[in-house]
Amino acid sequence: MKTTQQKAIIYDNTCPMCQAYTKGFVKFGFLGQQNRIAFAELKDQSFIAQMDLQRSKHEIPLVDLNNGETIYGLDALLFILSGKWPLIGKVIRVKPVYWFFKRFYATVSYNRRIIVPSQKQETLFDCAPDFNLKYRSTFIVFAVLFSSLITWWFGTSTAHYIHTNGGGTKMLLIAGSGWALQFISAFFFMKQKTIDYAGHLATIMIIGVLLLIPGIVLSAITHYRYVLIPLVSVCISSGMMLWQHIKRINHLELNKFWTFFWFIGLQATAVFWTIIFYFNKF
Repeated sequence: MKTTQQKAIIYDNTCPMCQAYTKGFVKFGFLGQQNRIAFAELKDQSFIAQMDLQRSKHEIPLVDLNNGETIYGLDALLFILSGKWPLIGKVIRVKPVYWFFKRFYATVSYNRRIIVPSQKQETLFDCAPDFNLKYRSTFIVFAVLFSSLITWWFGTSTAHYIHTNGGGTKMLLIAGSGWALQFISAFFFMKQKTIDYAGHLATIMIIGVLLLIPGIVLSAITHYRYVLIPLVSVCISSGMMLWQHIKRINHLELNKFWTFFWFIGLQATAVFWTIIFYFNKF
């Protein structure tokens, strides 16, 4: 098998995510610095003809420096990782596992500029991924399901502090109603960039619930003695989501009203359900 020293990965230099993980390949010795090349540098590379440029927008190419075969996407990453971790390549190439990671890779790749926004740059080759409704929808559905799971877990955790039943379900209504309202409002009233905005909302949801996980774990470790833990977790999560929403609204060049409506909607629906649960004692 040819080594990675005979191949070069061509990465999207306008994508922060692509820059980060390919830089990690170099830092941890999976690739040499000379084997990591940005699309912006391709004007001086004779092997550009070896690449399918359209496919390269969606699957990162690993080009053979000796005019051999170019491999793409998940196969390219497995080739690189298998150089040091051969077991990973064997496990992921098992058919059901490979099927899952192939689609996971595509979902991330098609949505990479939604997950981590990047400024438009003038380059020789525009490697921005094409819009794909299937993979955008997959990402949004995943975000909703993942966020619902963590929110339910957080609700179950906080129920120990206030000694109530059905904490997970209650928290889903308290925290989730505002998100549902925002998605529906965007669908009906946003005149443009609706699906892009929905993708950014999905990313913000994931960021928000990930920041709740340390508090959930710490609450369990401390046997639910310190109510300040979930309160601080909510404040940190809310602050980060607000900052991300402002940043992404600016990136999309949408009216700042959407940030106001989103934030007020989250707070109002949370207060509404909290009052309902408090007075009905269920």
